[in-house]
Amino acid sequence: MTEINGSRTRRAEAGLVVVAVVWGATFTLTKAALAHIDASSFLFLRFGIAALALALYMALSSGLTGLKPTRADLKWGLVLGGLMWIGYFSQTEGLRFVSASVSGLLTGLSVVIVPFASRLFNRPVHKRAVTASIIALAGSALVAGFGRIGNPEGVVLTLVCAIAFALQIAVTDLCIGFTDARRLVLIQLSVVALLSLLEASFSGVNVAVAVTKIGQPSVAAALFVNALLGTTVAYLVQTHVQRILSATQVGVIVSLEPGFALIVSWLVGYAPTGLEVVGACLILAGVVFASL
Repeated sequence: MTEINGSRTRRAEAGLVVVAVVWGATFTLTKAALAHIDASSFLFLRFGIAALALALYMALSSGLTGLKPTRADLKWGLVLGGLMWIGYFSQTEGLRFVSASVSGLLTGLSVVIVPFASRLFNRPVHKRAVTASIIALAGSALVAGFGRIGNPEGVVLTLVCAIAFALQIAVTDLCIGFTDARRLVLIQLSVVALLSLLEASFSGVNVAVAVTKIGQPSVAAALFVNALLGTTVAYLVQTHVQRILSATQVGVIVSLEPGFALIVSWLVGYAPTGLEVVGACLILAGVVFASL
């Protein structure tokens, strides 16, 4: 039995590492797409496509009855969808002001926020988590305070994103035992798509015109990777493995994302400063320390 549990845990961890790789790649792709399309329209298209793809998959695999949510699915899906929208909207808006690598590193701070977010739901906070938070925050100060960040507004937006993502992981851990993983993800994706459409409309954005930007190669590539791999597949994997791994374990593994974001940014020509590299190392050190 121990061997079986160990195998399940390893598979769950491997699945999350793949998710972190995909999410790390999305920062550079999304930043390139934002040169042609506004954040809200991009999020509407990303999550709208992702929700439709998941709904089609569920209908084909389990029939239309599989799409009908329970009251618990609906309640928690709406809460998680709201948190997810806050996270992605602030992250995507923040990418207008900071580099893809800085955005990835600051988003990675969610790993040290997860234990404190879990504490809101009466989960214990270990001293190691506090120490890890201090280390990671010192790293973020170097990356965000002295690196080439552009407008500080981008840093604030991305930190809001990290908090929202940490809460999303903690709440998922709270409700995953009595909800259906696929329906929970579908509701979340639909909520993000709807809120993004509403935000775009209230901001005076012509979404119909924005949709025509799909023909731009950078927008098309970003939508394909973000919607199908980085959203539909990624959140199905994350929600499923949270039946096996704790919220803190999930946060630690997902926090590999900023490292992959920095690597992808470097591969496409971004040269980080010395302070950014030191800050990145401190953030990753905090991540590793939190997992010990």
